[in-house]
Amino acid sequence: MQHLPEVEVGVHEDQDWDFARNKQVLLKASMGEWSSSVFSVEVFLEKERFVGPNRDFSYQGLLISKEGRVYKLLDGIMFSMGGGCAERVFVGPYRVKYIYTDLEVELSFGEDSFQAKFSREGVRVLPFFDIRGANGEEISGVRIAPQGRWLMVSFEDLRAAVGPFKEIEGADYSTEWVYKLGSGFRYIDPEGYIRFVRERRKVHAPALCAVEGRELRVVVDGLKNDEAVKDPSWMSRVYFLEPRLRNIMILRLSTLRCFGLSVQGRWFPEAGCWWFR
Repeated sequence: MQHLPEVEVGVHEDQDWDFARNKQVLLKASMGEWSSSVFSVEVFLEKERFVGPNRDFSYQGLLISKEGRVYKLLDGIMFSMGGGCAERVFVGPYRVKYIYTDLEVELSFGEDSFQAKFSREGVRVLPFFDIRGANGEEISGVRIAPQGRWLMVSFEDLRAAVGPFKEIEGADYSTEWVYKLGSGFRYIDPEGYIRFVRERRKVHAPALCAVEGRELRVVVDGLKNDEAVKDPSWMSRVYFLEPRLRNIMILRLSTLRCFGLSVQGRWFPEAGCWWFR
């Protein structure tokens, strides 16, 4: 099997230019996209500590594309952790791996789902939902309820499932999330500094869940991913005398293969995300 290079990107924020240089992760697939900061944050629920990737832009989290519309489904996923913090982050075209003091979390898109894989079993997670149109359009009739080992999500004509879980405890936890980079708009403050327009939204965790095994999946009815984009056979035809240049080219081409939209059964290449998807 061909080796696909990955890049270590660090775990810290960059306060220069009002955090404009914060490093962000973007994973693309046919069914949608995931994006988050390389920096992790913590929240507490009844003294239990949860850690997970931060979201700097209000468009980050898990976006789903269906029938020409883009929805935001998950704002973020937080993992129970007694102590420690993110120590390393590795990013490739098809996955990102957050390495914490006592837990490794790999985020990626599989054949029919978005998935989080853990280095140990039974991780307790807080899934934060912010179900809406990607550009902030409100959606009515949203329902999130446990059904067996899964959290079932339904609204309009879309049905999704998050799980499987061995335990689902009602939490009904909400908090206001501050997106320090908002939607990218900036202004000049009274002291002459360029600042981003912060945005705030209420995100909701309806349940505290213990993952069954080592894998959490988000499945959306009727949506699959084109796994052919991950076929590595073409890499053998990329040749440079300098290995670093070869790795850079492979990373770039692999990433571009992930971009595209399925419209009425046809695949259209594109190079956008968030509001450009």
